Amino acid sequence: MLEGTTPTLRTTPQAYINLSNNKLSGEVNWSFSLSAAKINLSWNEFNGVFWLPPEGSLKEFDISHNKFTKFFTLTPHKGDIQNCDARDNEFQCPIPPWLKEFCGADCIINT
Repeated sequence: MLEGTTPTLRTTPQAYINLSNNKLSGEVNWSFSLSAAKINLSWNEFNGVFWLPPEGSLKEFDISHNKFTKFFTLTPHKGDIQNCDARDNEFQCPIPPWLKEFCGADCIINT
């Protein structure tokens, strides 16, 4: 089991990053040249902003069961994403409609 924060992630287009089921915390740091096909960060303690890499080779991501509060993407649609799971986070509204519909995310309205 891994604990602590993640280093900056750089990959190849065929890569599958699986850091699920650990005790990783903090924000996820990766280069915007990230080109992994699949990313699984589920069941950790990540928080802060989840930055979806620009459109490219990413086809699947699982960020479920973390403490992310913001979701940021440079595109208003899901692009090439074929499968995703963003359930059980602490996203603050608003979030992209496709994230809720396609990935099961929900958001909290701060009053």
